[in-house]
Amino acid sequence: MALKTGILALLLLLLYPSFLMAQPDNEALNNEPHKGLSRSSPPESCKGCHAQIYDDWKDSFHAKSTTSPAFRGMFTIFDFSTQGKAPQECLNCHSAESKYNKNYQELRQAILDDQPNTPGTTCAACHGITEVDDVPDLLVPVTNHPVTLPAHNVEKGELFKKSVMCSSCHDYNNAHAVQGDWRKGVPCCDTNRDFRRTEMAKRGVTCQSCHMADGLDKNPTAWKDTLTESSSLKQAVMRWLNLEQYTEDKTLKGHRFPGSHDAPMLKSAFDIQLETVREGYTVSAEMAIKNLTGHSIPNGCPPRARIFLKVWLEDSDGFEIDGRQIEYGINFKDKNGNQPAMVDTAVSRGFDQVFEAEKTEQRQFKLSLEEADDNPVFLKASMTYVHFVMPPSEAQNRMQQGLIKRIKAGSDAEKKFILDTEIPGRMAAMNQLSSAYKPIVIWQAKGKVTDKGVAELEIKQ
Repeated sequence: MALKTGILALLLLLLYPSFLMAQPDNEALNNEPHKGLSRSSPPESCKGCHAQIYDDWKDSFHAKSTTSPAFRGMFTIFDFSTQGKAPQECLNCHSAESKYNKNYQELRQAILDDQPNTPGTTCAACHGITEVDDVPDLLVPVTNHPVTLPAHNVEKGELFKKSVMCSSCHDYNNAHAVQGDWRKGVPCCDTNRDFRRTEMAKRGVTCQSCHMADGLDKNPTAWKDTLTESSSLKQAVMRWLNLEQYTEDKTLKGHRFPGSHDAPMLKSAFDIQLETVREGYTVSAEMAIKNLTGHSIPNGCPPRARIFLKVWLEDSDGFEIDGRQIEYGINFKDKNGNQPAMVDTAVSRGFDQVFEAEKTEQRQFKLSLEEADDNPVFLKASMTYVHFVMPPSEAQNRMQQGLIKRIKAGSDAEKKFILDTEIPGRMAAMNQLSSAYKPIVIWQAKGKVTDKGVAELEIKQ
């Protein structure tokens, strides 16, 4: 105890300027909460005083969480699968204020009718949370406790600096497939559970450290600076003494929350090395791919995304001679073992191959040259992130067969609903999914194959 007291006294002397800077604004704390705001107040109510934050948010996927083509496609398919009985499974996070207003059916119909201005993840959805229950069980998600009125009295709370703040939406177990018991559900989204097992989390890095880092709007690698700051000796000692709130750190004000949809940030998430060797008519390409982040990639709510790693040989006319491709992503299985299954029918995970957090993946590709060909040959490689890929043909065939069986066995009313509403709805949803976002090329390389190996290797990231 004496040692700890001595260290505390020394640190207070050394950090006195930081201590002063970290003192709360008494005038601000004494202000009465803004009586004009409530849980249902639109984000525009905040714009007058928080213009820059509002502009950042407006450009974020939080703002578009109910209006993006991808969400509306997924929601439409989910709604047909559940016959409209479980919209809260999506809306509790994608329009969190519906959790408090209980207007699920009204909002559901507005989305199905493609009304443009349905509320997404608004200011009040986050700034109205005062407490989060976090049960450290891989199968148990977190829940949050909203305040009734309004947000201003909690906006500087310590909760907003902690990763658990994000957990109530970014850790999700499906409930519909298990008749509402989420404790036995499948972890459909486990970004935060994945993160808190990492060394980053143990040394004080948080979700906010990277996704709300200062300067991300101008520098997509700004998040990496926070990793060094959070691991400094000063930060570690202050955490040990429970005085971290008095350290001088950069204010986390970025409200754009860039992630996998942000090409520059996605590219900065990996360190990729390529070595090539030629032996006779075989070209070997060895790759080392390190995930620099604190969670696996792809992540989020699978199977919404895939990464394709491809290495191939190509002639001067652009024809592929030989190639290999590896797919990364996650599928769900339904009770019959079919995959990919939708979130509402998932009972387990199926295909599960991702780039794990803080780890390096080694891959070797052996490609064959044509023996009697003297024309120029090029080795090419790429790593591409694809959002919302179409289900494979076998999954689409199962879907079609299921619809046919239901049409044959259904009543006249059920047949009419399937033919007039469900099939067109599914087709429209699939079109939305397939055209929602352009693929992001994370990394690519090209070099000319010579007698000794691959020369003039150009790498772009």
